[in-house]
Amino acid sequence: MVQQGIVVDMDEHYVYASVKQSGACDGCHKTDSCAECASTLTVKAHNDCGAGIGDKVEIEASTSRVLLYAFFVFILPFAPAAAAYFLVRSAVDGEFLPIFAAVAVLALFFLLLHVTLDRRAEKRCDRRASKILEKAPDTANGEKNE
Repeated sequence: MVQQGIVVDMDEHYVYASVKQSGACDGCHKTDSCAECASTLTVKAHNDCGAGIGDKVEIEASTSRVLLYAFFVFILPFAPAAAAYFLVRSAVDGEFLPIFAAVAVLALFFLLLHVTLDRRAEKRCDRRASKILEKAPDTANGEKNE
């Protein structure tokens, strides 16, 4: 997955770049007038290209990592929820209790994912600033904008 962003902050090893929100907005025909399409996110990335504040950079994320996270969020939770549904349905007559059990297991699974993936994301940086697309304009005295 590749995005373009503008470096707004940096530290010793990382840049913080402002990128346009993507995903559902990629094919949106209202891109100029839609508030969601115009919104930006600030992402942390390894500064592999030596970018500075104000530089326009290319931010890369591993496609396999993105697909793995999508699997964890959109596919995996439904296996324990289905198991709970069929287990409770085989033990109890009626439809309400099996559905309630499946929804409860789904909610617990999402809570567990939220806690574990958020902690993991705080420790890990999967994005890389791989290329400077455009250097920041110099100020009048010849120094970089900061």
